[in-house]
Amino acid sequence: MSHTPGPWEAVLDEDPRGQPTGMYRGLVAICEKGERYLAVVAACGEVDRSQWVDNCRLIAAAPDLLAACERALDLLGVIEDQYRCGDTRTTAILRAGIAKARGE
Repeated sequence: MSHTPGPWEAVLDEDPRGQPTGMYRGLVAICEKGERYLAVVAACGEVDRSQWVDNCRLIAAAPDLLAACERALDLLGVIEDQYRCGDTRTTAILRAGIAKARGE
């Protein structure tokens, strides 16, 4: 996988690095922590500000969430191997989410 590694951050107000957020009025920049803009998220349609900000934070959390899902899947595999039991529904949900993130 070749996405930009995390952590990412959602810049919701003025950017402390002095990057030109003024040109992004009504938008939120998703940044590689302390570095460059990776994406800009627009508030479109009938989405209220709080929902839009929550969406931006969710996008910024994506690398951390992917890593957590991969780790959880590994741990479930260990549990299944050791105890001959498992939660196939949770495993399937984790696999589907990871595949979606990877574009598979």
